[in-house]
Amino acid sequence: MRGWDLDESPTVALNGEWKFYPGKLLTHRDTPLAADQARNIQVRETGAARRAEDSGSSYGYGTYQLRILIEPPDQAYRILASRHTGLILRGN
Repeated sequence: MRGWDLDESPTVALNGEWKFYPGKLLTHRDTPLAADQARNIQVRETGAARRAEDSGSSYGYGTYQLRILIEPPDQAYRILASRHTGLILRGN
């Protein structure tokens, strides 16, 4: 998102390539250890639409990981999760 004009487009969909760790609930410290279990998936605006473990079921769990690179902020940012989900955000 570096170079993104937030005055012109204040809302950004986080579509694109995410890492998905199926069947794993990981912290940021765990993800390097589980790197061989990650899948790169494409997340659309309507959600990941990923079937749990390719079983055809929409039930299951896993860890989604997205790295967002931004310019040093001169204003606050906000993330809105519009679906019922367990969500942990980590920023640095």
